[in-house]
Amino acid sequence: MSVIGRIFSDRYQLKKYLGGGMSSVYLAHDIILERDVVVKLIKTDPNNLDKSKNRFLREVQSTIKLSHPNVVSVYDVDDSDEYQILVTEMIIGPTLKTYIRDNHPLSIEAVVSLSRMILNGIGHAHEAGVIHRDIKPQNILLNENNDVKITDFGIAKAMSETRMTETNQVMGSVQYISPEQAKGQNTDERTDIYSFGIVLYEMLAGDVPFHGETPVSIALKQISEEIPDITDVRDDVPVSLQNIIKKCTAKNVEDRYRHTEEVFEALVQYDTFEAPESDDLDDDEDDYDAGAEVVPPVVAPSAGETEAVEDEQPRRRRGIGCLLFLIFFFLILLPLLYIGYIFFTDETRNYVDVPNIVGQTVEEATESLAEFELGIGDVEEIYHDDVPVDAIISASPEVGESVAPASTIDVVVSLGHAPSDMPDYVGEIYEDVADSIESFGFEEVVIEEEYTDEDNAGEIIEQSIDPDSEIYPEEKTLTLVISKGIEMIEVENLIGYSESQAIEMLEEAGLEAEVVARMYSDNVQSGFVMIQTPEDGEIEIGETVELTISVGPEPPQQRAYSNTINIPYTYVATEEDEDDDDDEIDDEDAEEESQLQIVRVYISDANHSIENVYEVFGITEDSFYTVNMTIMENSSGRYVITVDDEVIEDATVPY
Repeated sequence: MSVIGRIFSDRYQLKKYLGGGMSSVYLAHDIILERDVVVKLIKTDPNNLDKSKNRFLREVQSTIKLSHPNVVSVYDVDDSDEYQILVTEMIIGPTLKTYIRDNHPLSIEAVVSLSRMILNGIGHAHEAGVIHRDIKPQNILLNENNDVKITDFGIAKAMSETRMTETNQVMGSVQYISPEQAKGQNTDERTDIYSFGIVLYEMLAGDVPFHGETPVSIALKQISEEIPDITDVRDDVPVSLQNIIKKCTAKNVEDRYRHTEEVFEALVQYDTFEAPESDDLDDDEDDYDAGAEVVPPVVAPSAGETEAVEDEQPRRRRGIGCLLFLIFFFLILLPLLYIGYIFFTDETRNYVDVPNIVGQTVEEATESLAEFELGIGDVEEIYHDDVPVDAIISASPEVGESVAPASTIDVVVSLGHAPSDMPDYVGEIYEDVADSIESFGFEEVVIEEEYTDEDNAGEIIEQSIDPDSEIYPEEKTLTLVISKGIEMIEVENLIGYSESQAIEMLEEAGLEAEVVARMYSDNVQSGFVMIQTPEDGEIEIGETVELTISVGPEPPQQRAYSNTINIPYTYVATEEDEDDDDDEIDDEDAEEESQLQIVRVYISDANHSIENVYEVFGITEDSFYTVNMTIMENSSGRYVITVDDEVIEDATVPY
């Protein structure tokens, strides 16, 4: 039964399965503090529930007080009827195991830097009285800054005292287990130092030092075999680092570093000194006693003594051989036989076959393996064209292989088929790529069309998915916008519409209007459209329609008439003048005595009526006046001029 979505301890909601080993690890959300955390669920022992809970809480509670930059913080510890619950901070980044795999070979400087951080974390725990007992790259995380974060402090001891005590199983990962752990003996800080030495070797070599077909065979190598020379796989490792590895992984705990501070100090100084590279430097040099008595040179025996010596030598050799065999048997062979007996009786008797978990999800496999007291180990995810998403592709050890209880099974999980790179269809003619789009396998393809400012009908001008993005086409809807080219519009016949109506209709249709002329028309009312260009048909939207507007019928022809007329002044005699008949009137005196006479001009032409006075002025002498008229075609003009209301000129002027 899946636990995804369940809430533990009334606050931690499980979101995603991350993997497992001695526990099932989940990404969870703390609904109280609104943060993501890691929740580790450890199955309780149903046969001894209260005892196992108390042991677990006692061991793990001590880890809560650990607070160090290189230690994963433990936020909470709890239990339920089914699980022991451990809540830790979430670290975004790979395990050291993955980091080694992806970045091998690591530089010497990188290895030393990582080692110092690992030792700092382990040392902090040791100062608090907490021994890890399961130091391995899988329990060492790296955050986004490549800072080390060690996890699962106390888990190994808690597990060993709960689920595994009754089966006499050896706890810890066999590739990194110390000899004393493999023998089931008491452990202290030097157990973690041994495991660190194996991790240091792996960081430099890219692989663990010991391999075997079964966990038992690897454990026996941890007990009896010296760690391989690192220079067999990498020749640039300084001698000082070689010696640090050897001392960390010494089989006898008394020969190892006592505290992590000593290892740290040796790493700090690794590049400041080098031990001599000599074939005479081996593990026996530590047995040399500077205060031992010096044996004097041997004096050659006499001839008689020689025979006695020669008779004695075979017996001495046989005696020494027996003694050496007994020493070898009791000190080395017998313990190995005993350890082998423990492993091959207790463990082999309880060995189980890895069930078939291929095709299951990790959660389903976790439940299947739990029935055999097995757990999920490392989870690797790869793309696979034939295996569904989240289904297990393979297991290691393989299905059917015999393994000891409490072993972890590494699995490879399918991510489904690999994502595809989204093609760039923009600029392509849809008809040319339609088959390609269909074969790409999109869930749905939506076609939209729109007009453009270019003559590119049929061209794809937009797509909804960014080119070169990684996608699963079967999960995506692709929307393509295809150009319809330049929009065309049907031009209406606007002749007979008023100028304002025609312009409004064109603008509403998305066209421009331009009045290019105004002309006389006998048929079209003034102010209305009499000509349009183009007259009908389709034109591009935004184009201009030219209009010619009528100004009504053309008016008749007319001509200008001009004539200058002499208007005489008429002298009128007075009584005094009559009395002086005989006297001559001087012209100058007569001018001074002239009276003002009123001249009125009447004009009838295209613009004036004869009924109205065109102009009035006065004269006191003969004067000239120019008559200006506009005479219409097929008509005539007339002008009348009076002086003191007496007509002096009345003329009709033909066109």
